[in-house]
Amino acid sequence: MKRILLILAFVLLWSQSAWADTFGNSAGANDGEGGATNPTCSIFTPASSGTITKITARFNWSSSDSNFRVAIYNASAGTPTTFIAQSSSDVLITATGDYDATVSASITGGASYALCVFTNGGDAGVLFTNGSSGDGHQEVGTYPTFPSPYGTDFPNTNLYRIWATYTPSGGATCKGGLTLLGVGGC
Repeated sequence: MKRILLILAFVLLWSQSAWADTFGNSAGANDGEGGATNPTCSIFTPASSGTITKITARFNWSSSDSNFRVAIYNASAGTPTTFIAQSSSDVLITATGDYDATVSASITGGASYALCVFTNGGDAGVLFTNGSSGDGHQEVGTYPTFPSPYGTDFPNTNLYRIWATYTPSGGATCKGGLTLLGVGGC
């Protein structure tokens, strides 16, 4: 009986990790880094509706620590527009790598969203891949508050390394599964 309970606990825990999706720019070569001392964004579209749990950004760091926050905006005609939500606390950047900031926001599959990052200075730049005109966006702001609504847009060709993790509504896209004793699976 203990063995069956242990197996069931494993299946339930394992299956929970398969219930998250991401959207944004998390893969590929790094072509450069951009300063994020103003709100810095790229626009992406999730495959399905759900709730964002975190936004991750990939930073290059050289010598002095920086804090950052993230935000999400609606996007229309390739430009960030209406503010939705931002992280409520600073995340410290101390080395080159991926950093997560907690934020909660409902999203609609097929709609466009601007995922944004904002640092308080230091020597951390958000990495990007070379994109097309209008892939990157910057706005003037005073850390740590993102502008609401998004104001004057300064577009560029940087597709920033920013992505969101979300839990799809009504069940997630199954990314693998294990059926054991009729429990779990996809």
